[in-house]
Amino acid sequence: MLRSLVGSEMCIRDRIQSHQIALPLIQAAISSLVETHRDDPSFSFCDLGCASGANSVTLARHVYDHLAALGERRPVSYVFEDLPRSDFDELFKTLHQAQLPDQLFPSVIARSFYEPLFPPETIHLSLSMIALQWLRDSCEPPMGLVPPNALTLLAKEAWTAAAARDLELFLSHRERELKPGGQGVYLMVGGGVHEWISPPSGSPSVLSQALGRLVAQGALQVNPEPTLPEPKGAPGRAGSAGLRAVLL
Repeated sequence: MLRSLVGSEMCIRDRIQSHQIALPLIQAAISSLVETHRDDPSFSFCDLGCASGANSVTLARHVYDHLAALGERRPVSYVFEDLPRSDFDELFKTLHQAQLPDQLFPSVIARSFYEPLFPPETIHLSLSMIALQWLRDSCEPPMGLVPPNALTLLAKEAWTAAAARDLELFLSHRERELKPGGQGVYLMVGGGVHEWISPPSGSPSVLSQALGRLVAQGALQVNPEPTLPEPKGAPGRAGSAGLRAVLL
């Protein structure tokens, strides 16, 4: 039980830190959406990988605060997503107790974010805070919890290839779901000993590489004039077609 509690506390602390790093990007994305979608009667936002909701509610309040600062009063459909096996009883309780502003209309979807989640071109703002390190499936054979420096070269290659496939799948789904001019901001943990995410050589992270491959394949288009600011404290970022991938 102690290990679970410590893990939960670390997760909460890390996610709150990720909100602070991502906040400049999120605020800039919202400001852009308010200007470019003036004729839309409402907004559709989503938070992917919300878990029990405690940190996602904090993020939703950040979003609302910036909308309020801009004088924006249009209603916002705000969708929280997590895996079907997640603790949705706790999520619903968190959302009920949060008493989010009336401008936000929360809903919940139980599905993997490696699947299509919304109809094409329906989402204005897509967010995910340090959830993309979780792959769709574990590689075979199952290895349990193994430190990165204990992995064999063959195992590292298998996990790296799986991460690359999953990230490309995630980004492809999100690109199709975004409205023209929509924005996606995604943070992924990396650095330190996580060599499969942030190689010590300084080469691009697997998240940046996935974006680059999709651009090279023509699946995504690069924004010719990026307008979003570099978030403070983020070691790396890649951008394409309204998608902003930040390595935390």
